Amino acid sequence: MPRGVPNPAIREDLLAAAERLLLTRGPRALSGRAITREAGCATGALYNYFDSVDDLLAQGVARVVGEHDVRMRALVTRAGTGTVGANLVAAATDLADERSLAMAALSTSRPEIAHRVRTALSGAPPEFAGLASSVGAYLRAEQSLGRVRPDADPDAAGIILVAAVHHLLLTGGARSDGSDVRADVDTVVRTLVAGLRP
Repeated sequence: MPRGVPNPAIREDLLAAAERLLLTRGPRALSGRAITREAGCATGALYNYFDSVDDLLAQGVARVVGEHDVRMRALVTRAGTGTVGANLVAAATDLADERSLAMAALSTSRPEIAHRVRTALSGAPPEFAGLASSVGAYLRAEQSLGRVRPDADPDAAGIILVAAVHHLLLTGGARSDGSDVRADVDTVVRTLVAGLRP
């Protein structure tokens, strides 16, 4: 590639390296030198693609949020299949996967990244609102099939579910073992679903 022309592969390598370090060594390991060493490129290469280490990390978090948003929007396609409870537990547990727990630990240890994440997501729906809206759309579809009570409020239930998962991630994401968080997510979702059944 000609000198001075950005190489998208290096940008992706840096994002992947930061995520690997976060998952294996935690937020404290995320220095520019450690990330570039893990990516196998020169230390200065990071600044050809990102304003700072925090910018790189924020874009990594935004990427994970975007991936979750895509999967949650697909939740509506499960309406009428399986059970409402199993579908919501699967979706909520997906939000509390290993990557999300690591990103939550990163966000709580480096709060300045939160503002950068919002900037990186500019033009996209805010994380919380987008995810809650997807859950609400799914529950409305189930409601139309008679699998959710007619007097239930799907949008409110979506907000409650996503808020609960968000809270559990932020308060439990610093733990090395996410099993407790996922068990709590399962309990919260099943409790919510019990109030939605016809």
